[in-house]
Amino acid sequence: MKALKYQSPYIKLCMLFVLTVLPCSITYSAEIDVQKTIIQAQNNQKQALYDLAVLKHMGLDGVEINLPEAIELYKRASALGHRSANQNLGLIYYKGVGVKVDYVEAAKWFEIGAERNLEDSKRMLLIMNKYELIPKNEKKLESLLIEFANKGKQEDIEQLADYYYYTKNDLLLAEKPTVLLAEKGLAKYQHRLGMIYYKGTDAKPDYKKAYQWLLKAAEADHVGGKISLASLYLGGLGVQQDFEKAVHWFNEAYVQDPVYTCELLNFAHRELNNSTSSCTSRKSKIAP
Repeated sequence: MKALKYQSPYIKLCMLFVLTVLPCSITYSAEIDVQKTIIQAQNNQKQALYDLAVLKHMGLDGVEINLPEAIELYKRASALGHRSANQNLGLIYYKGVGVKVDYVEAAKWFEIGAERNLEDSKRMLLIMNKYELIPKNEKKLESLLIEFANKGKQEDIEQLADYYYYTKNDLLLAEKPTVLLAEKGLAKYQHRLGMIYYKGTDAKPDYKKAYQWLLKAAEADHVGGKISLASLYLGGLGVQQDFEKAVHWFNEAYVQDPVYTCELLNFAHRELNNSTSSCTSRKSKIAP
């Protein structure tokens, strides 16, 4: 099997899927003998049914586009176990290619593809559950996130870490994938891991571990890491109290985000020598 290279309207649609990080896997036999394929499809041969569906779907090799017939052929191929037929059917209903957009129908076909271990179908189910395009199935969503994260791809591990940290608000479950990302040197997740230990995975803070990771994040130029590290020095949490180091890291953070950091910097200056900095305080957001 080989990826299609023709610039048909459907392929342009396929490129749109790629640009929006949606799986798109339209495949076909490298060389198709149209007449032979038609005869084989009449004899209910699985691959021929699929190939003929693609030809009718996309109008290739002189075959006229006929979406209703293509859909029927995909369904026949699916009934015989062809995995990609399910993915193509799911994409048709997902984007409304020649039919009305129908997420429930799309999910039905992606589900069959997923049951047959087709990764693209699993990713589409993940997307549809994540953005609640279908009734959300938390168990299915978590299972898919874990499955993909276990394959070791960074963005998949990030999705799992974010899911546990933000959606589930479960610091204990968030710890493991966040450690993997922090150990890769990702400052965002070094900071987050520090905050996980600061809050405590079992509601008991571990300030020493928090300090270790917040220091790494701060040294990697993460503004949130600098502010959090300065706060540890200010309060003597996990490290010896040191107002001068607190002011140093608040100053470092101020260079990156003067709007958010000013009030904290003023406070640190007051604690150090009863003076204030000359900045004006307003609110802004710090990356997690």
